Amino acid sequence: MAKTPEFAQQEKAMHEALLVRSWQAQIAKLTPEPSKVEADKFIAEHPDMYAARKVWVVDQLSFPRPTDPSLAEAMRPLTTLEDVAALLASRNIPSRRAEGEIDALGLDPRFTAQIIKLPPGEVFVVPNGNVLVANRIRETRVVPLTGDQAVRHATALLKNQRTREAIQRQFSSVVAASKKEIKYAKAYEPQQPKKAAAPAAAPKK
Repeated sequence: MAKTPEFAQQEKAMHEALLVRSWQAQIAKLTPEPSKVEADKFIAEHPDMYAARKVWVVDQLSFPRPTDPSLAEAMRPLTTLEDVAALLASRNIPSRRAEGEIDALGLDPRFTAQIIKLPPGEVFVVPNGNVLVANRIRETRVVPLTGDQAVRHATALLKNQRTREAIQRQFSSVVAASKKEIKYAKAYEPQQPKKAAAPAAAPKK
């Protein structure tokens, strides 16, 4: 059966995606497993994820991720869900209200720290694919995660972090090596930075 150009392109893209996943899996295998000591240290340093794990009950307002940068600027000073809803309505942007929960266990610890510092009732926005979700905390619950469960979670989280860092290092080194091998035609060579002119000699007295 003859292959159309579109089919051949899709097949090539799928093959490349499989190669990338295989490469990432290989790096994950080579990434060392965090020790129990490292997991315990991480747990102790992040009580809001473990011993005092936070689960927030929130009022939510979801809307499409904006393509207009002015919307993000307009939202920056807003602190209430009602203000966000009014802004979206003024621009005819559809939105949907809901109730939900946010578990600190699934967040970046740095983001968790920012949420905890927010004044009561202030809105924070979380991206979710092609949608942004504005959240207002209605209730904070403490649901401790301790013992072996906490250790398993911390170990997996640290392993994932290290794997991502290793992949990023490998990718950066591949890109750097590729740039060295690129040969430009004379007319398209990147311009070299000009040397600064030598300072003028002081006038003779």
